[in-house]
Amino acid sequence: MVYIITSVFFLWRLKDHYSLSKYLFTLLLLSSISAFFVGRQHLYNIDDLLYVLYIDALLCVLFCGYHNYSSLKSYDFSQINPNSLRKAERVISFIGYVLAIVDVFILVKIFSMLSSDFFTVQEFKNEGGAEDVFSSLVPSYLMTFGRLFSPLGYLFVALHFYYLVQENAPRSIKYLLLSLVWVLNGLITLSRSATVEYVLVYIGFFYFISPVLNSKVRRNLLKYVSIFGLIIVSLLLIISSSRFSDFYTKKSKNVAILDEMDNPLLFSSLDYFALWQEQSIDYMKQRTSDQIYYGMYNTLGLIEMIQKQIYGNKAINEKKEKQIFDKLGDLSHSFHGPIARLVYEFGYLGTVLFILLFFLVLNRFSPQKGILDLKVLLAVPVLLPMGVLFFVGIGIGGLYIQIAIIYNILFYKFVKKHNQIRDEEVVTDKCDS
Repeated sequence: MVYIITSVFFLWRLKDHYSLSKYLFTLLLLSSISAFFVGRQHLYNIDDLLYVLYIDALLCVLFCGYHNYSSLKSYDFSQINPNSLRKAERVISFIGYVLAIVDVFILVKIFSMLSSDFFTVQEFKNEGGAEDVFSSLVPSYLMTFGRLFSPLGYLFVALHFYYLVQENAPRSIKYLLLSLVWVLNGLITLSRSATVEYVLVYIGFFYFISPVLNSKVRRNLLKYVSIFGLIIVSLLLIISSSRFSDFYTKKSKNVAILDEMDNPLLFSSLDYFALWQEQSIDYMKQRTSDQIYYGMYNTLGLIEMIQKQIYGNKAINEKKEKQIFDKLGDLSHSFHGPIARLVYEFGYLGTVLFILLFFLVLNRFSPQKGILDLKVLLAVPVLLPMGVLFFVGIGIGGLYIQIAIIYNILFYKFVKKHNQIRDEEVVTDKCDS
C-alpha cells in the first residue's frame, strides 16, 4: 500500500509532460497492483514498515532524478561530425549483422530442440545444459564475440531514435532491427530479463522523445513497433509457457487473490513484476553487519569479468558461492530491487550515497533547456535501466550494460566534433557574413 500511495501522489504532483519520472512511477504503481493479485504485499509490522519506508524513500529519489528528462522542445545534433558518424556506423553495423546472423541461427536451433523435447528449460537454464548446447552449435569464439558485442544493442536503440527524429525512415528501421541483438542475446539463453529490459527501455525512450517527433512519423512508428512488439511478446510467452504452464510455486505465506495452481502462466507473469516487494524485505532481514561486498556482488559486473579472466571462472564463482549463496540460499537468486541489493554492497548509509550520486549523474546528462542533443541521446538507453528494472535489481550493475556504457562513451568521443573543427567553422561563418 505504501508504494501505491507514493506512486499516485507523484503522478498527481508531476506536471511535466512526457516525463520519465512519471513513466517510472506508473510502472511502480502497476507493480504494486500486481503484488495484491499475487500476494506479495507484506503484512507489515513496525520492523517491516521501516524497511519499506527506507526503500520507498530511496526509490522516490531515484525516480525523481529522471524528472528533467521531460518536455523536449527541440533537438540539436550540430555537434556531430558527419564523416566520423559514417565511419563509426560502417563498423558497428557490420558487427551487428554478424551478431544477428549468429544469434538467429542459435535461437532457431534452440527452439527447434526445445519443441522436440531434446532438453527441458530447467536442464538448459539451471543444470548446465546451455553450455553443452552452445558448444555443439557454434565455436566458442563466436559465443565470446556475442557476449562482447551484444551490448551494442543499447547504441543501436539510440541511433534508431536519432534517425527517427531526422525522419530518415530506412536508417531508423535498420537500427531498430539491429537493436534486437539486445533481445536475441537474452532469448538464446531462454531468459526473459533482456527482453523485458529492452521493451521497458524502448517504451520509455519513445515516450520521452515523442514531443520532437513528427506526428506522422509517430503514428507510423506505433504501427510498425506494435508488430515487432507482438513478435517479441510471443517469444517471451513461449519461454514463460515452457517454464510455468504446468505449475508455479509461489513460496509465500501471504494470501493472494489469484491462485497459482489455476493459472500458473498468468500468476508467474504478474509475480515477475511483484516478487521484489516481499523478497526485498526478507532479503534485507537476512543481512548481517559483516556482509558488505563493495560492489562485487551485483554492481561491478565488468570488474568481476576481469577477475574471472585473471583467476578463472571456477575460483571466482566458488568465492561468491561461499560468501553469498551459501548464506542466503534460494533467496540470493530472487528479485529484490536495487535498494535491497545495494545495502548488501555498501551498507545502509552507502546505499543512500550511491543513490544520491546516481541522482547527480542523471542531472549531469539531462536535457538542457528542453533540447535533445547527442549526449542525451546516448545517455538515455544506458541510464534508464537503473529506473525501469527497479523490480529486479541494480539496473546498471550487469556486465553487458557496463560494456554498453563504454561503447556509448567511445562512440560519443569519436563522432563529436572537436573544438578545433568547431572553431574553424565559426570563423568561416563570420567571414561569409
